[in-house]
Amino acid sequence: MLNNWLKSLSINDLNIDPNDLEIALQNITFYNKSSDDLTQIDLCILGIGSQSDSIRKFLYTYNEFPPGLRIMDLGNVRKKNLNSILPILKEISDSGLNLILIDADGVGPQLLFDHFNNQKEVFNPLLIDENFRTEESSFGLSFLNKKIYKCNNVSLIGSQIHKLNNQLSENYNRKSLRLGKLRTHKESIEALMRNGNFCYFNLNAIKKCDAPGKTGTNPSGLFSEEASQISRYAGLSEHLSTFMIGGFWHIESQTAELISQIIWYFIDGFSKRSNDIIEDDSSLQQYIVDIKEPSLSLTFVKSEKSGRWWFKVPIEINDQKGHKHVPCTYHDYQSACNEEVSDLVMDAIENQ
Repeated sequence: MLNNWLKSLSINDLNIDPNDLEIALQNITFYNKSSDDLTQIDLCILGIGSQSDSIRKFLYTYNEFPPGLRIMDLGNVRKKNLNSILPILKEISDSGLNLILIDADGVGPQLLFDHFNNQKEVFNPLLIDENFRTEESSFGLSFLNKKIYKCNNVSLIGSQIHKLNNQLSENYNRKSLRLGKLRTHKESIEALMRNGNFCYFNLNAIKKCDAPGKTGTNPSGLFSEEASQISRYAGLSEHLSTFMIGGFWHIESQTAELISQIIWYFIDGFSKRSNDIIEDDSSLQQYIVDIKEPSLSLTFVKSEKSGRWWFKVPIEINDQKGHKHVPCTYHDYQSACNEEVSDLVMDAIENQ
């Protein structure tokens, strides 16, 4: 079925010196008509627009890919519109595959929102951008104000206060990690991304001098090293099945290499997933912190396997009391011990 929707690639199509491909080809295969069985694949790469090939030319010449990881390049989509791409994503998802999407044609994040809205009861989107974009554009989120999607939280990482607006529908709980806090509390990035189901990385979150091919003109933003660190955290997230990068039009060599670097670090993070998904508290160390003002009793838990932290928020479903685990950091636990409630903890309590 995929063959009808995809334009497959070969090594020859990329015009790369075979000697430069020697290491990459130990991990990467290219989709063709006989590639019906995808059960042996860990991760797929799919391009939207032929400019995706400019990024592949850098990505596949890097010196090292994580050993043992099985990656398939599906090529590029034949038709670059939502209705044509959604069935492709469904088939990939139904096969249990994880996906990297290179959005070189400005399809934008609505593709992922529509796909996950069809596939899941509730989903958690992650947006790497300078702003909640509510304007009518390929990269905008105006569609969220026209239809209610099944997402409780919409998390924004890398926001800049002079760009940030509050025009996103109140139907969604908005979480924003601003650029300044991101740099002083890098561990907060991982916690915010831990429960994400997909990540849309808009290149406009990055400084113009680092990403000259991005669509916007804002000179401030993430450094390229920070962008790579964030994409690695996305790869580490066990719940995240789709990583999409866009926000660029005409790709010159610097931007193409930056995008390939961001993708490589996602792959690196993906290869190091610990499968640290909480099913019960049996493997968790528990810490109870009583705070006088405001009067709260907080229960933090720590994974013995990964060292990651969560705290428990009481919930009630169908008259049954229980709790949910909200990702946090050791810094959040330390703050509580010092009679301070972090923004992350307070936001989760108020929006339970």
